Amino acid sequence: TVPPAQPARTTATTAASQATPPTAAASPTVREAVAELSQVIDEGLAVGDIRRDAGLDLQQMLNQLRVAVGRGPVDVQGRVLNLREKVAARADEGAITSSYEGRLHAALDVLALARMS
Repeated sequence: TVPPAQPARTTATTAASQATPPTAAASPTVREAVAELSQVIDEGLAVGDIRRDAGLDLQQMLNQLRVAVGRGPVDVQGRVLNLREKVAARADEGAITSSYEGRLHAALDVLALARMS
């Protein structure tokens, strides 16, 4: 007897398995990204990788951003640039460890891509 024919194997590539860039819908809101950045700062303070005065400076900048977002359109990119400069300056003076500097910059990357609502 002849064995039954086996179906041919195909390699189908689905959209779900392909790497796709995040869409606006997948991006967090500015408020969500600010909350995440605030959490990173709090964690760094808790473990001693962010000095208290540096953490307070960063949290104050985030609070100003929160208030501004509540009032209407905000230049988020300008605020992210200011935060990046502050993080770099505080890291250069030893107030933020290099590992937390990296974590803060990663959180700022998310904020830079965040949507307003």
